[in-house]
Amino acid sequence: MPSPARDPQYRQSKARPEASSSISPGCKANRRKRKTGFVTLSLRYSGPWHDREFTYGRMPIVDTKPPLLIRYEQPSDGEQVRKINGAAFGRSDEADLIDRLREEKVILLSLVAEVEGQIIGHTLFNRMLIETTQGPVAAVSLVPMAVLPDHQGHQVGSKLVRRGLAELRERGERVIIVLGHKGYYPRFGFSPEKARYLGSPFPPDAFMAVELSDGALAGVHGTVRYPAAFGLSTGVPVS
Repeated sequence: MPSPARDPQYRQSKARPEASSSISPGCKANRRKRKTGFVTLSLRYSGPWHDREFTYGRMPIVDTKPPLLIRYEQPSDGEQVRKINGAAFGRSDEADLIDRLREEKVILLSLVAEVEGQIIGHTLFNRMLIETTQGPVAAVSLVPMAVLPDHQGHQVGSKLVRRGLAELRERGERVIIVLGHKGYYPRFGFSPEKARYLGSPFPPDAFMAVELSDGALAGVHGTVRYPAAFGLSTGVPVS
């Protein structure tokens, strides 16, 4: 009976196991993913006289997904921003609102999401006020936020919002207000509870606020006033 060392099939598999990228009959590939971003590749050879596994080390997992860039909107981005809002909402209302906000000069921060030179998302933060008996309190409205339909569901909007909140916190802003879906915006800290003492013309469950500074809304009772570009009446004061 020949020994495993004299088995020509064994010697061939042992001599140059890495010579082919395909898996020969009698071999099984085993790829073990690790959290480090590598894959361990091993081959198991089953012959008549032996059963042996060869491990070839770790192979890096290559992420071919193009990087997402969040940046400030530039003057040359205006037309693309209009197209994104039109495509996302299926109408021109939001794009027209952005134009009016530019004319009113109340925009605090305008961010775009870009992939390989193409703008796929946009969000806007604007100055607004909370009118109280002690005087106006400065706040910021988040509106609109739009992502191209083909890119929705891939965290593009989330990255835009998080970048905007971080930027405004660094600038010293204290309160952000949004009218949005109650199943989406709470993940960023927004809640109807924070806005319950702020009068507005909107449904209470969709009208939300977040404090960028702890206690920023403590004791604040009043009525929100949006820029004239929105064409809104103020809400009924809440006591």
